Amino acid sequence: MAQEKAVFNVLLPLFIRQIPLAVSMHQRLREQHAQGFQFINCFVRNNGYTSGMATIVPLVPTVDQSAALQAMYDHLNEELFNSELPNCVLNFSREGSNVMGFFAAARWINAEKSLTDEISLNPRSPVLVTVTDVVTTIVHEMCHLWQYHRGAMKSRPGYHNSEWAEKMESLGLCPSATGRPGGKTTGQKMSDYLVPGGKLAAVIEKMRIQLPWLAIESIVAARERVSRQSSSAEDHEDDTRRLVAAVFEFPNKDELPQPPRYDKTKVKYSCPNCNLNVWGKPDLALICGVCGAAYVSTVQSAKLFKEGNS
Repeated sequence: MAQEKAVFNVLLPLFIRQIPLAVSMHQRLREQHAQGFQFINCFVRNNGYTSGMATIVPLVPTVDQSAALQAMYDHLNEELFNSELPNCVLNFSREGSNVMGFFAAARWINAEKSLTDEISLNPRSPVLVTVTDVVTTIVHEMCHLWQYHRGAMKSRPGYHNSEWAEKMESLGLCPSATGRPGGKTTGQKMSDYLVPGGKLAAVIEKMRIQLPWLAIESIVAARERVSRQSSSAEDHEDDTRRLVAAVFEFPNKDELPQPPRYDKTKVKYSCPNCNLNVWGKPDLALICGVCGAAYVSTVQSAKLFKEGNS
């Protein structure tokens, strides 16, 4: 703890010196946010989806996406929580494809040593395509934030207890381990489903905000999910119809831009006596340090895929 405090005391003055620059940048962002909100307001919600969204080019991607996410949070806070929830850091992070989002308490600190929480959405999730799915995911995490600040029944991180479940149900978003009626309402891993005619359903029906940017892998995953589902299956009929309406407004999978792909030839070198293997550039002359024999090379083609920043 003492070491961590010492490191913090060293870094804090460096951080404080950046405050004037941060204030200037913040002012510019506020001005750009105004433009972002004007852009967001030009979207017209049509049966839960944004018509023609794929053909509109946002002004500034970071500002537009952040402004839309903050606008959603503010609107939901006002409509569902009487504006009682504090602001927090809203962002996106690529977790496993089965994770739609998460809430993390007290994860950020500023120069005044004030702490704030984090709500993050996973752009890889195959169901974060429609307005309904984005909003229900945000509300799911907002209920965790509500419980952390306002609830009386604390629980370990990531766990969904009865107090959290009751809050969800009061908003018209029913917790369910299966994502369908009848599933367990408490546990470590928890999905949910929108209650028809409930409070949240009414809020979504009037919502005029949509994220201007969607992750390509999310669109592709959603389309693949739709293709795997049977259109005649009653359990999936509503989900399929909802996803089809949203996903198929976008270009076909083959028309979407693909991540950069690189082909790189590696050469495997093997010692004929010791069965030792090494890999390296072509045309290397290698000698085994154990037996002194010359390594024999075998060309192997390895395709390396570059995704994101990896």
